[in-house]
Amino acid sequence: MASKKEKTELSEDDVNCLSEFFNVLGVSKRLMTLILLAKKLPAMEIAKKLGIARSTLQKHLDVLRDSGLVRYGGKEEYYELTEFGKHVLSWLGKEAVKNLAEAIKLEKMAYEAERTLEVIRERGKFMSLMLGIQKKPEELERDLKKKIKELRAQAAKLLGIEE
Repeated sequence: MASKKEKTELSEDDVNCLSEFFNVLGVSKRLMTLILLAKKLPAMEIAKKLGIARSTLQKHLDVLRDSGLVRYGGKEEYYELTEFGKHVLSWLGKEAVKNLAEAIKLEKMAYEAERTLEVIRERGKFMSLMLGIQKKPEELERDLKKKIKELRAQAAKLLGIEE
């Protein structure tokens, strides 16, 4: 009998490949370059929209080209998405990926709430007074724990994880 949750094992080669790929897309200006190329904008306009020098954009374009996401248009002197680049952008637009981005934001909020909770535990009443909080530290701690749990539950739901 198959279990409810199937686990997919990644080989070391798969992990290395994914790591390289996420490093390519892990630079926000580079990812925005890919998105703007899909709109068929010329390089100079892309550089202007991103607020970067043309030479900096060229470095991003080189990385995107080397990863197979874009190609140079030759005599027309423009860059365009490859079929793979179009597929990647399509994948990035999928609901599951958008849910992942939202879940990451929620987890960041939960982490910041935990850090606040640690400060309150360390500094207690003094911190509450400094922040102008009318609640007792114990009440604030309870409320923050509840909020953290809610944030993490929302993130899990977005990722399709049942708690």
